[in-house]
Amino acid sequence: MSVARPWHEACSAARRVEVVLVHSVTTVPYVEALVALVGGRTIPRADGDRADLVVFACGRWSENDVASLRELEQAPDRAPVIVVSAACDPALRVRALASGADDFLDVPFAVEEFVARANALVRRSGRLRFGPLRIDTVRRAALVGDRRLLLTAREFELLVVLARRAGAVASREELMRAAGHEGRSNALDVHVNAIRQKLGKHAALVETVRGAGYRLRPPAK
Repeated sequence: MSVARPWHEACSAARRVEVVLVHSVTTVPYVEALVALVGGRTIPRADGDRADLVVFACGRWSENDVASLRELEQAPDRAPVIVVSAACDPALRVRALASGADDFLDVPFAVEEFVARANALVRRSGRLRFGPLRIDTVRRAALVGDRRLLLTAREFELLVVLARRAGAVASREELMRAAGHEGRSNALDVHVNAIRQKLGKHAALVETVRGAGYRLRPPAK
């Protein structure tokens, strides 16, 4: 079954959506295949701070599952969690959601439903990513690699607009509105230069498109 651009537009076309797969059952290959089918890529749990979504696959439920969910809930840079289970037990769904899960799916389920729920979770999380750049619009935090960027409010808004464009050009007019500088074109350039300085060795991420505006450029491979 083909799924056209299934993940939310906030996830850049320059990278695959990264999914942490946590499991206590043997049906993991099925879930891994599903993640790959919808355009995602599983990554080790140790790299969970850069995940877009956590898929938690479990069986009948155990205290270890409860502890794992609560551990995920307490992570400082937590990705949304969707539980996948073949138990089909309403009590399990209630306990999973009370323990930190953001959504729950009973197996079997339609791929389209998984995609729709994943889209909604990623969208509501407010997390934007582009190459080494990570932005949390809810906590109003931005990181490049593992380094937090100390941005002004206007610089943060500009970076959010560029990240949401995911490599497409944002016009000068749009960026000036985001920064509250309508009619003051030179102020925009000052803010962009400041962002580049704070990005350090990743300054080339912000590219000038002459006569049009700015965009984020995928890092060289």
